[in-house]
Amino acid sequence: MINVETLTKQMIKEDKNIFPGLMSVGAIVKLCKSVWFAHNSYRTHPQMKRSFANGHDSYCCHAELNALAKVPRQARNKVELFVFRSLRNGTLTMSKPCCICQQYLFKEGVKSKNIYFTDWCGKWQRMS
Repeated sequence: MINVETLTKQMIKEDKNIFPGLMSVGAIVKLCKSVWFAHNSYRTHPQMKRSFANGHDSYCCHAELNALAKVPRQARNKVELFVFRSLRNGTLTMSKPCCICQQYLFKEGVKSKNIYFTDWCGKWQRMS
């Protein structure tokens, strides 16, 4: 059995060593006995283009998309996805996927009942 709590703590510890920022966002994808991990990145992703009023564009690949990209396309409808955000001190906080990510996840076949995220209190919630 894969323990998501343990994996989350391990990712936070490793992420703080690599990216010492204010917070860390990560995702874990489970499919049977396989597990994939990912963090937010500024690698360009066409689904994540954001245009601002000043005419500038920004790209960011959120952790949930980064993690899902590692899963074979034909198996994406069977995964469980866990998204978390931690503050610098390791406290978990709100990490609900944004509306763009939600649309992409649903388009890829991920069921909302299989998406979990941390709320403001650091508790795991299921997407409704």
